[in-house]
Amino acid sequence: MMDFPNLIQLFATHPVARIATVPEYTELCRKHVENVQFRRQRDTVEVAKKAIEELLDGKPTCAAQVREALIKLQGLRGTDFDLYYDLIVAGYKPRWSPQQQTYFERIVPSIRTGQDFFLSFTTRGPTVGFKRINQRYWYFIRNVIGEPNIPTADRRTKNLLAEALYAKLLDASLRGFYYVVHENDNAIVEDKLTNGLRGSRVFVQLVENVMFEPPTGRPNYCDYEYRRAIEFISEEDRILFVVTEESPDDLVAAEGVYEPYRDWVQRIRAKALPYLPSTQEYNGQRLKQIQQKVADIVWLVKSARKSVLDRIPA
Repeated sequence: MMDFPNLIQLFATHPVARIATVPEYTELCRKHVENVQFRRQRDTVEVAKKAIEELLDGKPTCAAQVREALIKLQGLRGTDFDLYYDLIVAGYKPRWSPQQQTYFERIVPSIRTGQDFFLSFTTRGPTVGFKRINQRYWYFIRNVIGEPNIPTADRRTKNLLAEALYAKLLDASLRGFYYVVHENDNAIVEDKLTNGLRGSRVFVQLVENVMFEPPTGRPNYCDYEYRRAIEFISEEDRILFVVTEESPDDLVAAEGVYEPYRDWVQRIRAKALPYLPSTQEYNGQRLKQIQQKVADIVWLVKSARKSVLDRIPA
């Protein structure tokens, strides 16, 4: 937190080599000549601006500047991120094209959070017995999580396939948003979900037919998450669906669902998706198929992280 925000504006809009000739700067220094905190923050801002100048000045294109700015910010998470971001935005961003500015601002939240993915799933389903999704994918779930780590009660209340997918993503050194409990004030939940989506590179939704049933007095957070995801993420290959059905024939038809959900189902059906075969009973071949399809999802999330620097508008 800067106590003297004028320092950022002054350094951002003037080269370090000429800052001492700027009247507003010299007056600010004179005014706070005895202030130790001012001198400390002035020195910090000067060091940061000099580093930015060395990185960005002289780059052949604005796209190259955007690339170097994003690389720099990726290495500053948790330290001087805000200071460098503010200097870049005030001093360099105005020179970039509108498309480059938009891309930069869309990518920065995920760099700030370090979140590679947002995992969307539902815990809706029968209240008697084990959840259908846990039954259908039991051997895969058990293989990933380990049966001793799964209390019987969890098979009735949790989406353990989502937990297994989350574990696989974490095993690949990916970070993500996995909001397990939605029992809270709706406004608070939606705020958390929105922030989680805005700060994630990839949206991964674990699809079940039960997600498309009409509302029954409670929010359909899967629908909410999907709507916010397409608002924040424009690249189609960063919107991923994993369907917990054997084939498209088993996925609910768009024309048969609650009307506001039809475009959602249509988008899912239009994509080349992994459909996960059931492992309710042990079947080694099916288990390997699921493992490969989940590995493909993990690879797609990883590739989205790498491609951030390759998609900067020219």
